[in-house]
Order: sequence, then C-alpha cells, then structure tokens
Amino acid sequence: EGETEDEDLIAKEEVVVSMTNSGNIKRIPADQYRLQKRGGKGLKGADQKDEDFVSKIFSANTHTMLLSFSDRGKVYWTKVYKLPQGSRTSKGKSIKNVVQLSGDETVQEILPVDNFEPNWFVVMTTERGIIKKTSLEQFSNPRPSGIIALTMDLDDNLKRAKMSPGDSDIFIATRQGMSIRFQESNVRAMGRTARGVKAITLGKDDAVVGMEVIPPSCEDHILIVTQKGYGKRTPIDEYRSQSRGGVGIITQKITDKVGPLVGA
Repeated sequence: EGETEDEDLIAKEEVVVSMTNSGNIKRIPADQYRLQKRGGKGLKGADQKDEDFVSKIFSANTHTMLLSFSDRGKVYWTKVYKLPQGSRTSKGKSIKNVVQLSGDETVQEILPVDNFEPNWFVVMTTERGIIKKTSLEQFSNPRPSGIIALTMDLDDNLKRAKMSPGDSDIFIATRQGMSIRFQESNVRAMGRTARGVKAITLGKDDAVVGMEVIPPSCEDHILIVTQKGYGKRTPIDEYRSQSRGGVGIITQKITDKVGPLVGA
C-alpha cells in the first residue's frame, strides 16, 4: 500500500563519481576498478579531450545527495543515481544536464551528503578571502532552481566548500604563497544568505587558491603545488594557529622558477 517513488526502485550501489575541469560528470560502478598492486601502471579512468582533466573524484552510493556549489555562491541538489552512468573510459556528460545552473555559472565544489546532521557545518571560502560557516541542516530542503549559500561581492567568487564537525582548524593558502591557520570557532555559524567574515588579509593581486579543514589532533601534512609543477609537503604542526583575518605566514616563496600556488 501507499505510493512508490522512483528512488525506491533504485538499488543502493557503491559508485565512483568523477568530474572534469570543463564540467563533464559521470558515475561508474566501484567494482570496475579492480584492486591492483602498488607501483603499477593503473587503469584508464577517463577519456578526455585536449587540455581537459579530472578535477574531482569521490566514492558514494546511488542514494547519496550531492550538494553542488557554484562560483556565484549558489547550491544545487541532485542524487547520485541521476548522474549519467558511464564506463571507465567514457567522457561523461555536462553537469548542466543534471543541475539547473543559471547563466554562466560553474560548479566549484561537490559535497556528498548521506545525512544532514544539525551539528555539522559547511565552511565556504571565496577568492577574496571571505569565509562563512553554515549549519549543514540548512541545506536539507532541496529546490530545483537552487538557493543562495553565500552572498558575495560582484568581483568575488566562491573557491572552496568543505564539511566540518565544528571543532576543527581552518587552513587557507593563497596564490602569492601566503597561508593562515586559525580555529574554526573564530567563525560563528551564519544563515544561508549572510556574506561571511574576513579569513585572511590579501596582498595586491593575491587570491585564495585552497582551503582545508584540519581535524583536532591531526598529524597529517599540507601538500602545496605551484603552477610550474613544484610541490612540497609540510607537517601541519609547522603552521601555528593565528587569529582570523591576519596576513598569515609564508608557505612558499614565489619565484619565476616555481610560479604561483595553484592548490593546497
């Protein structure tokens, strides 16, 4: 008795979701990737046109909800089973076929969510150094046309969005080699349409290129990569905690040889 939704007929299946820099997205059954020995050549994971590359990849199941955050600060919903299913070597289809992006919006971040826990948060950072934290629960009511997740200035764009349990540290890196680490508690939770607060004071022609959420007692490393292919990893402990909104400390000396930072 009762009504049957389309979703009730979709089996829960573990898949790998990948999206390219140009916005082509697909899902692949996880069992298409066989376990291999370390050091091998690997398997081809996607067939891309010239100058395109895979920019995001994660595992999920077909019933996982995906929150897609655009460069203009809007968030859109879609279930994984609605993504086009492809083979390991297929190109996928444009995410605009799945998500109703408006105008020339592009997807900057995709967060897979199984449960909208009220004590978890979405932390967002813009290119101009603004940070905002909003309860994950506020994104639990899907709307086809999307909603505003962050109100931004016209000359700014959303750069990164990550989920956090609320007691972490935030690490931010910039194009000119600066970085800052501060406690997440320095950013109060705000409503969806709020603008946010300053995370880092940027120099001339500088911009945020990376943001990471660092769990308590984490002993990992920060990996940074420059435009000309140079990379290094540094223990997180070497980045001392500072006050939010400062200029931060140098994490990479930028020269003509190494080029500016492109990611962290």
